[in-house]
Amino acid sequence: MSLIEIGNPSQSLENVCRWAYLQQKPDTGHAEYHDHAIFLTRQDFGPSGMQGYAPVTGMCHPVRSCTLNHEDGFSSAFVVAHETGHVSYDCLRDDPFEHDWPSLPQLPGIHYSMNEQCRFDFGLGYMMCTAEYVCRVVSLDNA
Repeated sequence: MSLIEIGNPSQSLENVCRWAYLQQKPDTGHAEYHDHAIFLTRQDFGPSGMQGYAPVTGMCHPVRSCTLNHEDGFSSAFVVAHETGHVSYDCLRDDPFEHDWPSLPQLPGIHYSMNEQCRFDFGLGYMMCTAEYVCRVVSLDNA
Protein backbone atom coordinates (compact mmCIF):
# COMPACT_ATOMS: atom_id res chain seq x y z
CA MET A 1 0.00 0.00 0.00
CA SER A 2 1.33 3.43 -0.93
CA LEU A 3 1.04 6.32 1.48
CA ILE A 4 0.55 8.70 -1.44
CA GLU A 5 -2.73 8.58 -3.33
CA ILE A 6 -2.11 10.31 -6.64
CA GLY A 7 -4.41 13.31 -7.06
CA ASN A 8 -5.79 13.06 -3.52
CA PRO A 9 -3.85 15.45 -1.26
CA SER A 10 -6.20 15.15 1.72
CA GLN A 11 -5.98 11.37 1.87
CA SER A 12 -2.24 11.44 1.17
CA LEU A 13 -1.69 13.90 4.03
CA GLU A 14 -3.81 11.79 6.35
CA ASN A 15 -1.82 8.68 5.38
CA VAL A 16 1.61 10.23 5.97
CA CYS A 17 0.51 11.85 9.23
CA ARG A 18 -0.79 8.52 10.51
CA TRP A 19 2.45 6.82 9.42
CA ALA A 20 4.56 9.48 11.20
CA TYR A 21 2.45 9.07 14.34
CA LEU A 22 3.06 5.32 14.30
CA GLN A 23 6.83 5.98 14.08
CA GLN A 24 6.67 8.27 17.13
CA LYS A 25 8.58 7.23 20.23
CA PRO A 26 6.38 7.32 23.36
CA ASP A 27 9.16 8.77 25.52
CA THR A 28 9.52 12.52 24.88
CA GLY A 29 13.11 12.28 26.11
CA HIS A 30 14.04 9.73 23.44
CA ALA A 31 16.57 10.99 20.87
CA GLU A 32 14.23 10.07 17.99
CA TYR A 33 11.13 11.72 19.46
CA HIS A 34 9.79 14.38 17.09
CA ASP A 35 7.52 17.39 17.45
CA HIS A 36 6.74 17.62 13.76
CA ALA A 37 7.21 15.28 10.79
CA ILE A 38 8.15 16.49 7.30
CA PHE A 39 7.33 14.06 4.51
CA LEU A 40 9.08 14.58 1.15
CA THR A 41 7.94 12.80 -2.01
CA ARG A 42 8.41 13.09 -5.75
CA GLN A 43 4.95 11.66 -6.37
CA ASP A 44 2.24 14.08 -7.50
CA PHE A 45 -0.14 13.95 -4.56
CA GLY A 46 -2.31 16.87 -5.63
CA PRO A 47 -3.36 18.89 -8.63
CA SER A 48 -0.70 20.18 -10.99
CA GLY A 49 1.52 22.73 -9.27
CA MET A 50 0.67 21.72 -5.70
CA GLN A 51 3.96 21.76 -3.80
CA GLY A 52 2.93 21.27 -0.19
CA TYR A 53 0.03 20.43 2.05
CA ALA A 54 -0.40 20.72 5.80
CA PRO A 55 -3.27 20.72 8.28
CA VAL A 56 -3.72 24.35 9.28
CA THR A 57 -5.83 23.49 12.29
CA GLY A 58 -4.88 20.84 14.80
CA MET A 59 -1.14 21.00 14.16
CA CYS A 60 -0.52 20.58 17.89
CA HIS A 61 -2.34 17.27 17.77
CA PRO A 62 0.18 14.39 17.70
CA VAL A 63 -1.48 12.72 14.70
CA ARG A 64 -1.68 15.92 12.65
CA SER A 65 1.69 17.57 13.32
CA CYS A 66 3.11 16.84 9.90
CA THR A 67 3.48 18.23 6.40
CA LEU A 68 3.46 16.65 2.96
CA ASN A 69 5.85 18.26 0.48
CA HIS A 70 6.72 17.67 -3.17
CA GLU A 71 10.49 17.21 -3.45
CA ASP A 72 12.05 18.76 -6.54
CA GLY A 73 15.45 19.90 -5.38
CA PHE A 74 16.66 22.94 -3.50
CA SER A 75 13.45 24.93 -3.95
CA SER A 76 11.66 22.31 -1.84
CA ALA A 77 13.27 23.89 1.22
CA PHE A 78 11.07 26.97 0.77
CA VAL A 79 7.94 24.85 0.49
CA VAL A 80 8.89 22.86 3.60
CA ALA A 81 9.53 26.11 5.50
CA HIS A 82 6.17 27.50 4.40
CA GLU A 83 4.23 24.38 5.33
CA THR A 84 6.07 24.01 8.62
CA GLY A 85 5.21 27.63 9.35
CA HIS A 86 1.66 26.49 9.93
CA VAL A 87 2.94 25.07 13.21
CA SER A 88 2.78 27.92 15.70
CA TYR A 89 5.47 28.56 18.27
CA ASP A 90 3.06 27.60 21.04
CA CYS A 91 2.81 24.09 19.65
CA LEU A 92 6.48 23.24 19.98
CA ARG A 93 7.27 20.96 22.88
CA ASP A 94 10.87 22.09 23.28
CA ASP A 95 11.99 25.55 24.34
CA PRO A 96 14.38 26.62 21.56
CA PHE A 97 16.25 28.91 23.94
CA GLU A 98 16.96 26.29 26.60
CA HIS A 99 18.69 23.20 25.29
CA ASP A 100 21.48 20.80 26.05
CA TRP A 101 22.41 19.99 22.46
CA PRO A 102 26.00 18.89 21.90
CA SER A 103 28.34 21.61 20.67
CA LEU A 104 29.08 21.62 16.97
CA PRO A 105 32.67 20.97 15.94
CA GLN A 106 34.72 24.03 15.08
CA LEU A 107 34.99 24.48 11.32
CA PRO A 108 38.41 25.06 9.71
CA GLY A 109 37.57 28.58 8.51
CA ILE A 110 37.08 29.67 12.08
CA HIS A 111 40.72 29.02 12.97
CA TYR A 112 42.53 29.85 9.73
CA SER A 113 43.01 33.29 8.23
CA MET A 114 42.32 33.91 4.55
CA ASN A 115 46.07 33.90 3.88
CA GLU A 116 46.43 30.51 5.60
CA GLN A 117 43.51 29.12 3.59
CA CYS A 118 45.12 30.36 0.35
CA ARG A 119 48.34 28.55 1.27
CA PHE A 120 46.39 25.35 2.01
CA ASP A 121 44.70 25.49 -1.40
CA PHE A 122 47.51 26.81 -3.61
CA GLY A 123 50.78 26.30 -1.71
CA LEU A 124 53.50 28.41 -0.11
CA GLY A 125 53.86 31.97 -1.35
CA TYR A 126 50.14 32.49 -1.99
CA MET A 127 48.03 34.95 -0.04
CA MET A 128 44.75 36.79 -0.33
CA CYS A 129 44.85 39.67 -2.79
CA THR A 130 43.93 43.13 -1.62
CA ALA A 131 41.58 45.33 -3.61
CA GLU A 132 44.45 47.73 -4.29
CA TYR A 133 46.56 44.93 -5.79
CA VAL A 134 43.72 43.81 -8.07
CA CYS A 135 43.14 47.41 -9.24
CA ARG A 136 46.85 47.88 -9.93
CA VAL A 137 47.06 44.65 -11.98
CA VAL A 138 43.91 45.49 -13.93
CA SER A 139 45.12 49.03 -14.68
CA LEU A 140 48.51 47.70 -15.90
CA ASP A 141 46.73 45.28 -18.24
CA ASN A 142 44.72 48.14 -19.73
CA ALA A 143 47.69 50.49 -20.16
